[in-house]
Amino acid sequence: IKWDFDAQHTDNLKVKFGENGQFDQAKRVGENYFSFNRKAMSDERYKVFISNAHLPNGDSIGYSITVIPDMYPSISVQPFIDSTNNKVIFFAGDISDDYGFRNLSFNYSIKGSSGKETSKNSLKLQLPTGKQGQYKYTFDVNLLNLAQGDEVSYYFEVVDNDAVHGGKPSKTNSMTFKMPT
Repeated sequence: IKWDFDAQHTDNLKVKFGENGQFDQAKRVGENYFSFNRKAMSDERYKVFISNAHLPNGDSIGYSITVIPDMYPSISVQPFIDSTNNKVIFFAGDISDDYGFRNLSFNYSIKGSSGKETSKNSLKLQLPTGKQGQYKYTFDVNLLNLAQGDEVSYYFEVVDNDAVHGGKPSKTNSMTFKMPT
């Protein structure tokens, strides 16, 4: 947060966070102007103290900061299986976040009939604009050239645009398709 103070007849401006905190000096940037910067990670109270040659101990006024945390994004999906071809799955889903998105992907892994994972893939999908939106995807299992007994596990994942902590991911439940033997 950056504070810009316009304080006439002021020689000194200090800021104190919390009851037992230390005084932080604001930087003078002009005859009547002061500036102060601080990163706010949680709610806190603070006081601004001003003084000059005629009032050396200064006067203060109290304020508080309320920090609203960036929540995890939400994602849901509904699969629709083609009644004439169970190897083509259509998906429609919704995503939402309080500040916006960085990435949306369809992720799948293939396990051979022996149970060993043979491949892991992630396909980037087009993000809806704004803080919420819908997405669609068609998954054609025929394109994977699966052998009898092979299994595909898949899910969708959305990552928000949290620049402080790095993007926070949320994903759907994992779904499975198994080739008949």
